Amino acid sequence: MRPRWDDIWMEFAERLAQRSTCKRLSVGCVIVAMDNSIVLGLGYNGGAKGQNNECLSEEPGKCGHLHAEINALIKANYHHAAQKKVYLTNSPCYTCSVALVNANISEVIYKHEYRDLTGVLLLRKAGIAVRRLSDPGLSTRDLYLDENGPAGIL
Repeated sequence: MRPRWDDIWMEFAERLAQRSTCKRLSVGCVIVAMDNSIVLGLGYNGGAKGQNNECLSEEPGKCGHLHAEINALIKANYHHAAQKKVYLTNSPCYTCSVALVNANISEVIYKHEYRDLTGVLLLRKAGIAVRRLSDPGLSTRDLYLDENGPAGIL
């Protein structure tokens, strides 16, 4: 069976996550054109290039690593005029969501939920399409959020 583009890009993001040196959570990110014609950026969470890549702490939010989304945005090809979508192994945190909004990303697709879903809520408030990808070969499902957090699956 011919694989869906969603599955191809998510598998790529998962493979990139394997390069992460974070002890707590390995995350991968791929930025592609909406028509799936070109990869515009990629990243995974880790330390500064050429420096120590070990976690500074195992406490959430204090490991010292740059998040996958920021790494991908730093490397992104902004000269390409296409609308952009992002594939993430985990839903983005609030700060990364701010960066995705400011980078004019049109859609965010993620596989697993991060411990804090305020980033997803921000993306939706900004008018960015956000969806959770189910297991490969199955349809996607969409998480509905309101100000109080998860409200259900659409």
